[in-house]
Amino acid sequence: LDSVLVTLEEVTVCFSVEEWALLEEWQRELHREVTAATEQLLASLGRWNLWGLLDMGKILGGSGF
Repeated sequence: LDSVLVTLEEVTVCFSVEEWALLEEWQRELHREVTAATEQLLASLGRWNLWGLLDMGKILGGSGF
């Protein structure tokens, strides 16, 4: 199989603080779960800086991703 490079932008959905506030709690939780699963997959492949995701949470004031 051919290897294909994927950028972080292709697998990440980011919300502004305003957009995040408009989401319902179940939508925020779903986003957290999908983001965590993606992080785990990329980390297992050695393709992810785990601290980048933590920094993303700080940008949103720790309210989520």
